[in-house]
Amino acid sequence: MAHRTLVLAAVCLAGAVGVAAGGPSAPEGDGVAGFTEYCQLCHRVPADLGRQRTLAEWRDTVARMSEHRVKLRRGEIPVSSQLLIARHLAGGS
Repeated sequence: MAHRTLVLAAVCLAGAVGVAAGGPSAPEGDGVAGFTEYCQLCHRVPADLGRQRTLAEWRDTVARMSEHRVKLRRGEIPVSSQLLIARHLAGGS
């Protein structure tokens, strides 16, 4: 449990780097770019992409991580990007 909390906190902080530095936002329609912007500093794309969780499970996970970013005042992951990231992680893009 502590490991997950640490990972979630790291994701929130890592995603904020681009926002705090005035970095570009992920283009609409691109789950890979969204993952890169908000997740990749702490997470690698799973080798078995699409087999670890369902789309619904990934949507819940990405939404939960967005909530953690808000709690840390790092800004949320836009809802449109959340869905694209979840689709990408579920093996859809």
